[in-house]
Amino acid sequence: MANLGLQALFKTVHAEDPSNHLLSIHNNEYLYNYSQPWVSHFSLQHTHNKPRDLWGIYGIKPFMYDEVKYEGSLSQNWGSLSAPQMVQRFWWIAAAGAYGMHGEMKYECPYWSGNGGVYCGQSVDKIAWFKRYMLNTTLHPPFEAQQL
Repeated sequence: MANLGLQALFKTVHAEDPSNHLLSIHNNEYLYNYSQPWVSHFSLQHTHNKPRDLWGIYGIKPFMYDEVKYEGSLSQNWGSLSAPQMVQRFWWIAAAGAYGMHGEMKYECPYWSGNGGVYCGQSVDKIAWFKRYMLNTTLHPPFEAQQL
């Protein structure tokens, strides 16, 4: 029943949005049916969900990992990645044909995740370098031109 309410909400937002904003749902325990026409992209948090597998089920749409865990100093594993581990996630995500989002969970500075704040981790500059590399088509052809 809750899924029917979610579908009605999606349809309303999609129909009433004059700017055609990107629209998706951040999964947690269960996957949403990303094949729906009002869903613009996959929005996933668990890296065990692989783009190629889900593209085969729901069709090809941009694939965003909203949560790949966080660089940080929390005791929980989801908020305790080192800077090299965080950067490695971005390389892996790009190699899988997806996009990733960065977040930090550090006691030393305001948490970035969900609150805004200031990045104070060591992975930010390395991820920014990687983004510049990915966008520099003088070094390689545009990645979006590649075939699956």
